Amino acid sequence: MGIRLMRTHFLGAVVATTAALLGLGTLAAPAVRADDPTPIGTISGTVTAEAGGAPLSGITVAAWQEITVDGTTGWGPVAFATTGATGTYTLYGSPGEYRLQFLQCTGTCTDPAYAPEFYDDVATLAEAAPLTIADHVDLPGIDAALSAGHAISGTVTGPDAEAVNQGTVTAYVRSGDEWRPTYTAPLTDGGGYLLVVPDGSYRVGFAGRGRNYAREYYADAATLEDATTITTDGADVPDTDAQLDLVQVQNIQGVEPTINGVPRVGDTLVATPGAWLPQSDEYAYHYAWFRSGSAQPIGTGSTLVVPLSAQGETVTVQVSATLTGYTGNTATSAPTAPIAAAPTALQVVAQPTIAGTAQVGRTLTVTPGTWETTPTQVSYAWLADGRPIPGATGASHTLTPDLLGTRITVMVSAVGPGSLVGVAFAGATSPVQAGTLALASAPALKGKAKVGRKLKVVPGRTLPTAATVEIRWLVRNKAVAGATKKGYKLKKAVRGVKVRAEITYTVPGYAPLVVRTKAVRVR
Repeated sequence: MGIRLMRTHFLGAVVATTAALLGLGTLAAPAVRADDPTPIGTISGTVTAEAGGAPLSGITVAAWQEITVDGTTGWGPVAFATTGATGTYTLYGSPGEYRLQFLQCTGTCTDPAYAPEFYDDVATLAEAAPLTIADHVDLPGIDAALSAGHAISGTVTGPDAEAVNQGTVTAYVRSGDEWRPTYTAPLTDGGGYLLVVPDGSYRVGFAGRGRNYAREYYADAATLEDATTITTDGADVPDTDAQLDLVQVQNIQGVEPTINGVPRVGDTLVATPGAWLPQSDEYAYHYAWFRSGSAQPIGTGSTLVVPLSAQGETVTVQVSATLTGYTGNTATSAPTAPIAAAPTALQVVAQPTIAGTAQVGRTLTVTPGTWETTPTQVSYAWLADGRPIPGATGASHTLTPDLLGTRITVMVSAVGPGSLVGVAFAGATSPVQAGTLALASAPALKGKAKVGRKLKVVPGRTLPTAATVEIRWLVRNKAVAGATKKGYKLKKAVRGVKVRAEITYTVPGYAPLVVRTKAVRVR
């Protein structure tokens, strides 16, 4: 008698049975309770052998339906029946559309006689004819004649010869120019599987789970197009085994390994490994450097000091990437330009430069420039109009009065790896301008502005250095002839007018600074 589909706990029953049927595993019928609701529709028919027409008992009939479980929609087996001694079956179900499958071997048989099929005489669910169960209506005459079946079987192991206990094995059937997935079987404990198929030609694919197993096709092919075709011509095909590799890491196209540095004998080249998938910070990289004239590596680190043997040839680096849980892979950089001969001098890439204002009293600073390789030692020599400035050997120099009008430059000497020496000059400044004096304290007048008395001027102080002072006394802002001393005696002629002092400060190399005191009116 058929196993009835119950309205209550519908999805629970689906989940419990779907995995087994998808892999053609053992199909267990749920027990029928006395309080189960009455079935409201049936599909019935007879299952016979295609050759001879004998009725077949013990054939499982599975009804598939589109269902949604946990938000995911797909096809799953939802109701089952088993044929009796006369090959007949009756399958109960709720109103709706179904597709029927007939199978003898559900994973427990070792000597299958008949291949599974879907109604109406097709191999796949996608090709199956839809059948509709109506309320309290029987849909009779849904018959099947099963072809003779044979087993394709074997064992699937991983890269360490461990059994792959989870996964699916798929038999592909040729349809025109394509191989279509048609029959499937699950991997069981020990890595074994059993595919039941009718006579024909097949290609077999293996997909393991539990580790990052790579998909593979019989025999040891990476693609379906390269797989070996298996033929079941009236006999089983055992020992169709596979040993799966782990998924191989892949170098991302466009982010291949690169080589940085000057391609020259004695210089150091640096490799970058590129980018890889899957993305991870756990990669380990190994390097092998090659020159174009030999297949033997010339280095195995992430850096390479270019040997003399590579002169005139190009250099590449091969990066081997490994990641736990995956199969490693390699990628190779683009070649360098031909390796140049070892240099005889350290070459400057960017010239030294002078920063600051070319003016007496100001400080200039030189940057050493950029060199092909980082210097181990840098020295400086400051020059005025091409002649060395005594003692000026630092990275900065304060301009003294004797440099007024000259153009300043710097000779930079650099020593690099291998004791290579390079010399470069900073561009000359404009002519050094006169310095600017400033007052540290302003000049002031002392004394009473009264006829007969004497005024004195206190000159004040200048920066950045003391200056020579020249004094002129001014009456009505006009210089008084001969009045050039610090003191000035006030005569009757200046009564009622304003008097002040004008001080001129001079320092060699600096522009003169002229300052007038505040004027006072004579009484």
